[in-house]
Amino acid sequence: MRMPNAAAAAKKWKDVTPGRQTFYSQGVAGAAGAYDEGVRGAGDRYAAGVSQAISNGLWGMGVEGKGSRFAQRASTVGAPRWSDGVSRGEGDYASHVQPYFAALGSIQLPMKGPKGHPGNYARSTAVGDALHAMKIRS
Repeated sequence: MRMPNAAAAAKKWKDVTPGRQTFYSQGVAGAAGAYDEGVRGAGDRYAAGVSQAISNGLWGMGVEGKGSRFAQRASTVGAPRWSDGVSRGEGDYASHVQPYFAALGSIQLPMKGPKGHPGNYARSTAVGDALHAMKIRS
């Protein structure tokens, strides 16, 4: 099969793809239902795929030596998008942390003892127990 030069294909992708943003926006606009339908009942398939990947050593192959690329992309692509992403995420942040703030706010902490008192660990335990209960409920 005749294939184009990889560099030429990459340049064409870079030049042409930004103009396709409208198609992307239209495609993702109604994607929630298709996503939900696709993942419904997929837990067993996901678990089987992960188990197979672990058995074949694929996880290690996928992550080994990728640190420098991750760092380069995070700094050149992620960093410039940081402020906009944070601004757009304010509502999501508030709705996701609210249950944890409520749970932590409802804890009746034991009295604090003097510095180093073993009873002070009960305060940490109360917080840990509340957060763990939130985690297993999710």
